Amino acid sequence: MERMVWALVLMVGPEAALAEARFEWTETTSKECRAYFQQAYIDQARALPPKGMGRDYCGCVKDALATNPAAADVTQMCSLMVNSRFQTASQQVNTSDN
Repeated sequence: MERMVWALVLMVGPEAALAEARFEWTETTSKECRAYFQQAYIDQARALPPKGMGRDYCGCVKDALATNPAAADVTQMCSLMVNSRFQTASQQVNTSDN
């Protein structure tokens, strides 16, 4: 049984590493990241993020993944960095449940 587990790990491991190596950050990735960031910010803060905050967040994620594609804490690290940089008032979102 142990040999089967190791064989499976050895078969799947290289394929996962190759898929990770093939990932490429594109303009589409940037647009999707910024859209996701904006929606997540609005959902949590009930406000629009300050101008440029999503761009900086996604740039941080892109750079961190280029440096270390296996990093697990990239989003948390970039959130903390961007939040400390943008310590300004957000613009309230006009919704019916505000």
